[in-house]
Amino acid sequence: MAFSKPSLEHKGLTVSNAYLRVSNVEYIHNGKRVAFLISSYANKAASDANMRLDDVFVGQMDIILGADVADILAQIYDDIKDKRGTDEKYAIFNNCTDV
Repeated sequence: MAFSKPSLEHKGLTVSNAYLRVSNVEYIHNGKRVAFLISSYANKAASDANMRLDDVFVGQMDIILGADVADILAQIYDDIKDKRGTDEKYAIFNNCTDV
């Protein structure tokens, strides 16, 4: 689960087809929530090698207790897809495609 962004500005340079994925998830014990970090990579190979360009988004969301990590990641990506066209906070994900 990840997103591809056709054009991403990074320190004055344009990265074509940047790869965006969850790079960190942290459970918030007292709130039944997770905090997550989305990072950008030059491509999937750079992501696989953990060669991160930058952190592009920090978010939080409620989760279902007892969910496994794969389900939590799926919930994060679904939440982003649902909000990216309507919530200004998620504008970085406009024009992204699922990869």
